[in-house]
Amino acid sequence: MAVRADINKCFSESGVNMNDFAQKIQQQALLLGFEGCGICALETPEDVDFVKHWLARGWHGKMDWMVHHLELRADLTRIMPQAKRAILVRMAYPVDTRSSELLLNAPTHGYISRYALGRDYHKVLRGRLQKLGIWMSEQLQPLGFRVCVDSAPVLEKALAREAGLGWIGKHTLLLHREAGSYFFLGVLLTDAELPIEKTIGAYMTVRGERSAAKTNHAPVSGAAAGVLPYAPTKGSATPCHI
Repeated sequence: MAVRADINKCFSESGVNMNDFAQKIQQQALLLGFEGCGICALETPEDVDFVKHWLARGWHGKMDWMVHHLELRADLTRIMPQAKRAILVRMAYPVDTRSSELLLNAPTHGYISRYALGRDYHKVLRGRLQKLGIWMSEQLQPLGFRVCVDSAPVLEKALAREAGLGWIGKHTLLLHREAGSYFFLGVLLTDAELPIEKTIGAYMTVRGERSAAKTNHAPVSGAAAGVLPYAPTKGSATPCHI
């Protein structure tokens, strides 16, 4: 705790306007090739509870690795002890202009999922996030960060929702008004106590709830109102395994 207090003191004495710094981070993320960037707190208690119930029901199928390290998903300071904020970024899938129907019907061609086209997205996302973290540390010292791209047990979708990058749809994926679900998510944990624009995350959550209510022709209540964050589709993985 003493170390964290010293870090926060250094930040406060640096003379850097944290609101301006947060905006510059988002601008720098766009310059690095990301389509979206948001900042949020580390806590997503409702989502952690949902994951616990989801695992208890066995909906993870044969993905036994999901059972491990649940305590890390619940408390990101176990991954980075000094972490105060999560910076979420969105990067679009590679574009394939060829007709999916033609490819599927061509006996001499194989169809590759869009997310797997191009370079390994882990390396691309990690490289860009690393550059963002280094840029941040050059603007504000001392600053610590950790990049997470499928390399740590992090609830990326929940954090991205809180950061205002979209809302979670019935298909359990993060939805964006223009980009749909065709994008990757990356996380950069930082010990900088950046301002949080809670109104953005709240707006996106409400948008998702209203959309669900409109589709169901019913008022927003119960699971659709956020008791189960990914309701009404629970996203069981068991049908995917033979």
